[in-house]
Amino acid sequence: MQRTLYALLVTTAVLLCIALASAWSQESVLPAPTFVADFEGTATGTDPDGAAVEPVTAENLEFDSGLFGQAFVASRGQKLIYDGSLISRTQGTVEMWLSPLASWSEVGWHYFFAYGGETKSPGFCNLWTHEGGLRFDLVGTAWIHAGWPPQSRWEVGTWHHFVATWDSTGSAVLYVDGHNVGEEQIAPWELPEGKTFRVGSSWESAGNTGEVLIDRLRIYDRHFTAEMVAELRRQPDVPALTLIVPTLADPEATELAIVAQTDAR
Repeated sequence: MQRTLYALLVTTAVLLCIALASAWSQESVLPAPTFVADFEGTATGTDPDGAAVEPVTAENLEFDSGLFGQAFVASRGQKLIYDGSLISRTQGTVEMWLSPLASWSEVGWHYFFAYGGETKSPGFCNLWTHEGGLRFDLVGTAWIHAGWPPQSRWEVGTWHHFVATWDSTGSAVLYVDGHNVGEEQIAPWELPEGKTFRVGSSWESAGNTGEVLIDRLRIYDRHFTAEMVAELRRQPDVPALTLIVPTLADPEATELAIVAQTDAR
């Protein structure tokens, strides 16, 4: 009788573990991106079916060593624009890996991603920095002003993971190096049609360039949770990351920040 009860308990525990593992696996499955640009010597992207997606405008483009192969050099004189219909009107996420080309002064604008055509309006989904701080604008009604995550160092040779996510109920969240650095709730909105988005510069004709290397641009039609963002960083093809840990020189740094570092430049 005791052996039977013991066997039953063991069997139940095993089945419960399998069920929990299965549930976790299902929850951790990431949606397929609706647009991918790996910048392997070209600005041509792909859609979910693997079909080529050509940019609307591609001028004076350059590529250099990146985190996953090659990367787009977002610097002065380059212009890279794609069709805005690639972005969902209801909810979505923009993911990219960035590495600064030079140290910045605290004064100035550096745009990494901008939707809105040639004019400022509506200013949807602008991902940029201003005076050394992080910015994520959503339809001109949400302005996330954020600082850098603990121990993240914006220096030449370092790579940083940016994820900007939103949904049509009015929430916007910016993650940098796995940290939620800013979040806002606003009134419901609807994404205007007929626009384009720029990679590495602003919506203005002259453009405020990012002065960064941009690698692995992904656009999704889903709002990402914190766990989904963490799952992006656990993908098997993400290179080994360097942990910047507290040191005697900075004993108060008690929180770990993960920053990918290479000798790309």
